[in-house]
Amino acid sequence: MENELLQILNDSKKQLFYCKYFYLSSSLYIKNKNIINILIKYISESNTKIKIYYNSITESFDSINIIDTHQFRIIDLDDNMYSMMNKGIYKQIELKIEF
Repeated sequence: MENELLQILNDSKKQLFYCKYFYLSSSLYIKNKNIINILIKYISESNTKIKIYYNSITESFDSINIIDTHQFRIIDLDDNMYSMMNKGIYKQIELKIEF
C-alpha cells in the first residue's frame, strides 16, 4: 500500500498545475515511519512548496487529493469514511515535518 502512495507522488512530480484525486486500496497510518520518510523525500525533491494535511482524529487516510495553487502544492491525505460519516466536517491539520 505504501507503494501506491509512492507511485502517486512520483507521478505528480512530472506535472505542473496538478489537480487529481486518488483512492488507495487500503488505509495508511500517517504516523508510520515509512510514510513519513516517503513524504520527506517527496518534499525534499520538490521544486515547489508543499503543504500536507491529514485527519487529526483518525490519523489515517485512504485517499489522496493533490492540488496545485499559485503558491503551494497541497497534498490532502483524507480518511473518506470519517469524512462521509461526519458530513464532510474535516478535522484536517497540517502535517509539520522537520528534517
